[in-house]
Amino acid sequence: MKKICLICIVFSLLVFVGCSDGIKKAKDLGNGETVTDEDADADDSDLSDTADSGENGSDTTDSGDPTDSGSTPDSETSDSDTTETGNDDADSQPDEDADSGVAEPTKAEICSQNQGEWIEEQNKCKKIFPCDEQSKPQHAVWTGEGLYTGEWNYDNNEWDYIEHTVEYGENQGSCHFICEPGYLWYNDSCVDDPCDPDPCSEIAKTSCTVGEDASTYECRCIEKYKWDSDISKCVPDVHNCSDDVTAPCRDGKYVWSSKAKDMDWDTAILHCKELDEGGFTDWELPSISTLRTLIVNCPGTEANGSCKISDECPSYNECWSRDNCYTCTNGTSKLGQQENWMWSSTIFPEDESKLKRWGVDFSLGRIGNQTDDNENSVRCVIKLY
Repeated sequence: MKKICLICIVFSLLVFVGCSDGIKKAKDLGNGETVTDEDADADDSDLSDTADSGENGSDTTDSGDPTDSGSTPDSETSDSDTTETGNDDADSQPDEDADSGVAEPTKAEICSQNQGEWIEEQNKCKKIFPCDEQSKPQHAVWTGEGLYTGEWNYDNNEWDYIEHTVEYGENQGSCHFICEPGYLWYNDSCVDDPCDPDPCSEIAKTSCTVGEDASTYECRCIEKYKWDSDISKCVPDVHNCSDDVTAPCRDGKYVWSSKAKDMDWDTAILHCKELDEGGFTDWELPSISTLRTLIVNCPGTEANGSCKISDECPSYNECWSRDNCYTCTNGTSKLGQQENWMWSSTIFPEDESKLKRWGVDFSLGRIGNQTDDNENSVRCVIKLY
């Protein structure tokens, strides 16, 4: 069996060699060459045949050996020939999709095209713009050169305006302005009469007075008022309250009127609204929390005492108790007068008829409620803050 296999292998080898030699000779004949085999023997292996020079010069090709490393180039597609017809970017021939060769402009060139100045140290494009005269009010002048800087935005292809705040002020820089001599900055404009319109109208109880140079003004309290620097406000010019001072008088943040007697609750509201006392007209009926600030000698019902009745807690069920609000016997008023019931403006919420109001009995220092048709005393109040 082994001998038979060996014979088959030898026979196959001889057939292969013969076919290769035939292919080679066919090629040479196709190229116009003449091949001569000096040995006509059928078993010639052509190991020593020499092909004529043809177009390949004097190369010697042994076509009998499939492992032949002769110098004649073969036609396999795997060879690393210098000229290929594919699309490989490494080919020596230029690709059809090659760049046009036109270079993109640099940032500096784009900057120049937009009339900017390229700052190499900052890698930025900048340009100086004049401040818009239309944004400056009449009778105003720039405090600086009236210029601002723009920076080119390469992403948006437009100028970004930096240092560009148009505003009134002495600051030197971009687009700051002040009023011309003789004019005053007021309400977004330069005015020649600093008190027209009245710049003091936003401060209660003041009037505008023109300064010496006619370009400044002062806000002064009107008659019967004085400036309180602690609250930056004009307040009634009255004495502080005590038991020997005639009302109106001031007690802390309140100004109190003199006492009026015997009126129902509706009349009390109207009385304070229309009151003109001491030259002051902004009176109102005090709330229960405000009225409690006049109680003395009764810690439970004084302001912030244990009685919970207040503007924030007017509920009879939740905030009033007899022990804390109605058992005092020594209370009185800061104004030094023994008084009976006095009205407050605070409504008694549990009353379905909405006719009951909270009040203070100053003869004892108690806090209770009265129906609004009762007639009680009244003190009006001006709240300063």
